[in-house]
Amino acid sequence: MPRFAPIRRVVLLLGCLLPVIACCQEADFQYLTGLQIHQAGGWTEGPEWWSHERFNYLSDPLEPLRITSIRWQYDSWMEPDLNTNTDNTYAFPGLVDYDPGVASIRSPGQAHQGENTYRVSRISDGGCYLEDKYTENPWGQYHQKQIWYFYNNDMRLIRKIRRNSWPLEFWNYEYSLDAQGRRLLESVSSSPDSLNWTPRHSLQYVYGGEAVPAGYQFEKYSAYVPWVYSCGGTELPPFPYLNDNQVITAVVRRDHANVAWCEPDTFALDLVFSAEGATAAYRYGNFTWSNEGLPKSSELPGAEPYLGVIFTFANSATSAAQDPLLLSPPRARVSPNPSSGKARITFSHPKGGAARVRIYNLRGQLLEEKCLADLPPGTASLEWVAIDPRGGRLPNGVYLIQIEAADRVESICAALLR
Repeated sequence: MPRFAPIRRVVLLLGCLLPVIACCQEADFQYLTGLQIHQAGGWTEGPEWWSHERFNYLSDPLEPLRITSIRWQYDSWMEPDLNTNTDNTYAFPGLVDYDPGVASIRSPGQAHQGENTYRVSRISDGGCYLEDKYTENPWGQYHQKQIWYFYNNDMRLIRKIRRNSWPLEFWNYEYSLDAQGRRLLESVSSSPDSLNWTPRHSLQYVYGGEAVPAGYQFEKYSAYVPWVYSCGGTELPPFPYLNDNQVITAVVRRDHANVAWCEPDTFALDLVFSAEGATAAYRYGNFTWSNEGLPKSSELPGAEPYLGVIFTFANSATSAAQDPLLLSPPRARVSPNPSSGKARITFSHPKGGAARVRIYNLRGQLLEEKCLADLPPGTASLEWVAIDPRGGRLPNGVYLIQIEAADRVESICAALLR
């Protein structure tokens, strides 16, 4: 019996590792790496003001799905010749957890400019969103909005439920499909308690018989952009539903008001394909997609103020996490956590040399920065005393610690409880 013990241990070890290896290998997603927001106002004799915001999401090189900071660049002009230029980078506590068949990812939500909001998503290994939470809490608690997605056996969306927290309200979206998996009817209702539902509107999709070019995955990628964008009363409409197989030529909308259905309105959906992807004019908006079906941009050209958004995506297949034999350095840690005012920060620094440690609050404000020079290769540590820039005690709460060493940036959370 003893002579077989090593073999048994190897078999048991492989049994434990296989789910992890399989999960890592299947972690292949498109993910949002940034966006640009264009705004302008005053259309009578030309724009009286305009602004251009760029948000670039910076990730851990060894785990690109985990966002560590956000670079915000803002340029604006207002008549008469009032210019504003801003370029700031602030920490973001990105997170990605892998479970068999599902990844949980924390990414930016709707607000930026130093006040982080969060989108906490659960995504299947096939790239389909299963759940979304929009929250001001990085752990997804006390969420403002929550969305659940339900699919059939062919991974076609058949239902979506949205829960708004303030005021409490539920929205139910049900999708009727035909035998080809085409969406024929979208029925939308709302409820204050998820029990008593009131019809709100319906969308009927009209197909013209033209085939969509191969390779498009409009439906899967429809949830890849955050929930909503608005400015000065202008709100971008959501990307219209497009079928992966046949071209939709029109959408018939019926609204429900005063316990009765209104007369239907028919809106043309002008979808055009090119080598760069697809474009569509629908109602008052213009929309573009990549040649995979990823949303690229949306705008309301005739709105006052004008509002347009451009989205940028990348593929996580370059992640080192997909290769289970390539081990990343140990994660940074802070101990004790929570602390009562003093803690030790420990991090891996395989190459040695200089390192920089920054402490932020959850508003993205820099509280402390420590520059360490000529560190030996291996593990480094330093003491953190929880004081503000003026020497006063920091209040209880959660703080972000960003560690920049060589070509690697890592962020961890530390709780303070006196």
